[in-house]
Amino acid sequence: MEKKNSIVRDIAIGVAVGAAVTMLRKENREKVASNARRAKTKMIEIREHAAPLKDRVKEGVQNVSTKGREMADLKVVKEKVDEIRKLTPAVVETLKETRDIFNKKKQELKESSVPTAQAEFWGTDDHAQEQADSIEQVSESEVSLEMRSNDDGAAPESLSAEKENK
Repeated sequence: MEKKNSIVRDIAIGVAVGAAVTMLRKENREKVASNARRAKTKMIEIREHAAPLKDRVKEGVQNVSTKGREMADLKVVKEKVDEIRKLTPAVVETLKETRDIFNKKKQELKESSVPTAQAEFWGTDDHAQEQADSIEQVSESEVSLEMRSNDDGAAPESLSAEKENK
C-alpha cells in the first residue's frame, strides 16, 4: 500500500516539475493565461444563457432517442423480412402441393363414372358432357380460388361463398 502511494506521489511531483519548467517560457505562460480567460468567459456565458443551452441539449437528447426508436423499428422490420424470406420457399412448396392435389382431383373427376352415371340418368350423352364440363369448371374455380392471393382483403369465408355461388 505504501508503495502505491509512493508511485502516485512521484507522478504528482513529476507533473508539477514539468508544468513549472514549461511555465519558464513566456509564450507558454501567455497561452495558459489566454486559455484560462477563454474558459472563464465561456463558463460565464453558459451560466447566463443556461436556458437556451438546456433546450438545445434536450432537443439533442430527444433527437437521439427518436433515432434510436426508429432504428429499433427498422430492426424489427428487417427481422420480419428475413423471416418472410425464410418462409417463402415453404409456402411456395405448399401451394405447389395444393395445386397438384387439385389437379389430381380434377383428373379423377374426369376419369370417374360421374358422366356415365349422368348420361344414364339424363338419357343423353350431350347432357352428360355438359354436366362433366360444369364439374370441371367448378373444380378449376376451386383451384384458382385457393391459389390466388386475396388482394381485395376478403375473408376466407367469402372465398367459400364464391365457390358455392359458382
